[in-house]
Amino acid sequence: MDETSAIQTLRTIATAEEQLKATRGAYGNLDTLLEAGFLDQRFSGSTPNLRGYRFALKATESDFAVNADPHTTDSQPTTGGRHFYLDSSDNAVRANSAGPASKNDPAL
Repeated sequence: MDETSAIQTLRTIATAEEQLKATRGAYGNLDTLLEAGFLDQRFSGSTPNLRGYRFALKATESDFAVNADPHTTDSQPTTGGRHFYLDSSDNAVRANSAGPASKNDPAL
């Protein structure tokens, strides 16, 4: 997966979270988003690996944060090197080339 696809996947997760919040009044984890039909089976598990990026979502009723980190396996090579982060506070994708990104990293 290239970085552009990882960023798009972060936006897909954020959109699913907003849909869940609008219908149920709270954000949720990946399993909740899957069960509600806002994400597909590619997102099953606590940290799904989508074509070379591992996605980790932390959610409470009132906010969420999701990280996308390069994670190469034999069947999932990656062409990206940057780590990405997005949360519910401003919906901006943030990047860090040295390690996992956070809300303190610069927005793209």
